[in-house]
Amino acid sequence: MAEFFDVSPAFFLDSSQSSADVQVLTRSIEKLSPGARQGIAAIIQNILTMEQAAQTPPDPPTSTHRHTSK
Repeated sequence: MAEFFDVSPAFFLDSSQSSADVQVLTRSIEKLSPGARQGIAAIIQNILTMEQAAQTPPDPPTSTHRHTSK
């Protein structure tokens, strides 16, 4: 399970980090087929990527206007 969520196994053993939600999710995911687990992992990774992108400030716009002399 730790590999699936890319966390240390201690994450699930440390009561200060575990919550009822995590335990429910863990039990639910364990019941899924390997293909479904891979699908859930891909969904989670995509959401993490989108959230990280949303938190990253955008690059300042670059000027594409060229001055031409005549």
